[in-house]
Amino acid sequence: MALKKGEEVTLEIESAAFRGKGVAKVDGLAVFVYGTAPGDVVKARIIKKKKNYREAKLLEVLEPSKDRITPKCQHANVCGGCSWQHVPYAKQLEYKGQQVADHIRRLGGLTDTIIHPAMGSESEFYYRNKMEYSFSNRRWLTQDEINKDEFVDDSGFAAGMHAPGRFDKILNLNECHLQRKESFEILDFVRNYCIKHDIPPFDAMKHEGFMRHLMIRNSYHTDDFMVNLVTYQDDEE
Repeated sequence: MALKKGEEVTLEIESAAFRGKGVAKVDGLAVFVYGTAPGDVVKARIIKKKKNYREAKLLEVLEPSKDRITPKCQHANVCGGCSWQHVPYAKQLEYKGQQVADHIRRLGGLTDTIIHPAMGSESEFYYRNKMEYSFSNRRWLTQDEINKDEFVDDSGFAAGMHAPGRFDKILNLNECHLQRKESFEILDFVRNYCIKHDIPPFDAMKHEGFMRHLMIRNSYHTDDFMVNLVTYQDDEE
């Protein structure tokens, strides 16, 4: 089977790869599908054709894996911040441990090395002490918005994370569970303030606008927050 670009295929995901991608095999050829889990049977469209592998976009989960769960975050399937929320945390550690072991043994040639199981964090959510959000006037549309009959405007003020593989499109976040809840409250305040006072977000294509990034750090020992705003000004003088 040639698996041409644009072709829609039914795949059974056999294993996990990096960054939330599941791996299916078609006549020995690896096909990577983002947002899948081992055991899933999915419908996918080939979006990238390489000599030794293909990449595909998930269209529909036909038969969910026994390990698949509902993500905590509504943006989990499209946001570049989290890639494995659709499987339990214990399984995430198992997948990542297998990937490390495979690289050490297969690529490194260290076949006799003892590799211990991956150690998890005490906190599955709200564990990060630093987040960097981006602003854009080019909002990433979700699949539900694309499927709507009426026109959906992708302009405006978007504040959140880059869509995977896109430097110019920002997913406008309604929630985030990576950093403490106060972090998202700060993001939401800055976004609403900019909209109210007509402060334009940065346009990565035209190199114009003002608001570029929002970086937030917090200390778990003192409960202090540090907020940095990164702005843009095109001053030829």
